[in-house]
Amino acid sequence: MQLIQVKGSPFAARARLLIYRKDAPVEMVFPPREGLKSPDFLAINPFGKIPVLTLDDGSHLPESNVILDYLEDKFPEPPLRPATPEARARMHLLMQIGDLYVFAAIGKLFRQMNPEKRDPETVEQGFADLAKALAHLEHYLGDRGFAVDDAYSLADCSLVPVLFFVAVMEKSFQRKDVFGKGKLAAYWAEIRHDDTTARVIAELEDGVRRLLMR
Repeated sequence: MQLIQVKGSPFAARARLLIYRKDAPVEMVFPPREGLKSPDFLAINPFGKIPVLTLDDGSHLPESNVILDYLEDKFPEPPLRPATPEARARMHLLMQIGDLYVFAAIGKLFRQMNPEKRDPETVEQGFADLAKALAHLEHYLGDRGFAVDDAYSLADCSLVPVLFFVAVMEKSFQRKDVFGKGKLAAYWAEIRHDDTTARVIAELEDGVRRLLMR
């Protein structure tokens, strides 16, 4: 199998976290030079987005959370789904909050990254939306070092890249205490030192640095 991805993509990063954690036999490959909207790539994924997982039978699977579920089923050890239905529900809820609310706020701020084209009102609204989304995330977040219960799960795979870009926004706009001082701040301070997490964060940093150099 192959994962079509780039280092700076938060959605590809969550798939790499799972792959590294399971030491799964998945090769990392880059998209075609012609780009994500090229006919060849659109034939693989009509959404024109990454990541895409190329399966052993030659078919292609898009969408990062779908890829996470597939790889978890394909390589069940070590398990990255909690044991109980209640914990699995919290896992999916955290993943959804990250995707629907936290990333939406980050998207507003990302479009304001250029200081010369920055609209102060839009920036303030973006950080207000982000604070609200992070408060929702903290409400449901676990307090034992991981997103859910006391073990790494798909929620951690999904949230780590989200929170990495929260940290990017915090630094880029010179804000303080965006993570607050509660469970979320403690979680981010601890989870980023996990070996596989640190590896993916380093890749994200390299990918973002290359993007900003263009």
